[in-house]
Amino acid sequence: MATEVKNTSGKTIGCQSAVIDITEHRQAEKELEERMDDQERFSRLTIGREEKMIQLKEEINTLQEQMGKEKRYKIVA
Repeated sequence: MATEVKNTSGKTIGCQSAVIDITEHRQAEKELEERMDDQERFSRLTIGREEKMIQLKEEINTLQEQMGKEKRYKIVA
């Protein structure tokens, strides 16, 4: 942002500006985004693993019932 510099009679004699270094801010944003991406991948893997475990438990319960035995797992959805 630039600001005009005026003399005592109000005539513009120059400009003044400030420079802000946002390097650290951008690095922090990048790191946050990378960590969020990692968390999303981990969540998808975990959910996929949990879904597979439920499927396997359901299959075991079905086999148990076919053999005349009690279900082995109680599945809570």
